[in-house]
Amino acid sequence: MVPILLPLQELRLHWAKKLTLSEKNPYPLAPSDLVKMGLVTAENYLAQNLLFGQFCTSTMERELLQLSAEPGFANAHKEVQVIGAGLARDLYWLQKAAELGMTLTVRDVSGVACANARMLGERLGIDSQMECLEGEFENGWAQSEETPLVTYASQFIQVQSIRKMRRIMKCFGSLLRTPEDEPRRRLYLVHPLPEDNDTPRSWNNIQLPAPKWGDSLLYKAEDCLKYARCGLNGNVELDILGKHDYFHQKYSFLRLMPGK
Repeated sequence: MVPILLPLQELRLHWAKKLTLSEKNPYPLAPSDLVKMGLVTAENYLAQNLLFGQFCTSTMERELLQLSAEPGFANAHKEVQVIGAGLARDLYWLQKAAELGMTLTVRDVSGVACANARMLGERLGIDSQMECLEGEFENGWAQSEETPLVTYASQFIQVQSIRKMRRIMKCFGSLLRTPEDEPRRRLYLVHPLPEDNDTPRSWNNIQLPAPKWGDSLLYKAEDCLKYARCGLNGNVELDILGKHDYFHQKYSFLRLMPGK
């Protein structure tokens, strides 16, 4: 008899397979269309992951330094919450957050992703300031007693169904409520916008069709903003801090904050 898996077990198994290097999955999270075309190699996969990580880290380090200089930072609840660790290739900026005296919480439904985050924490020497929690974000959000100053979710919204995306963005919006004596809380999303990925692209001097995304859904920035505003029940500002090409896919770095 084949065992019946609960939805959460299925989700964990799904991400364990997606994140684990194997013969059938030689390049975890690389563009599946390029893998099928034989265009992904060990060399360019490593290079592209390093560049993606550098883009996210340099952006977040600038943001954290700016945040740390704002009035009220010293007395704020200085917690960074990472939602969806994945391969942890884009989380090296957590070292800067730790240097600024921030506590670090990493949450992922996948045990493999949590293990990746723990290994990174140990490598960076920040494991004593980092807590890795295995479970769904919504459960943790409901149980949390404190609201983080910074929430970071990379390549996370795109793997949610439409209904779940709306629900999560409302939760994210509610996290932006800020006490008067603290800096405005921040939400950072690293997300592929549809208008950047709906036409043929050139990569490595090869002309390619528009990216095929497999599990991912490319939500518009306006949709993310709409539901964040619903969760906050107020105005939310959205800024695009930069864009980055990962192979032939283009990602945008979005910052959402409560309006002044």
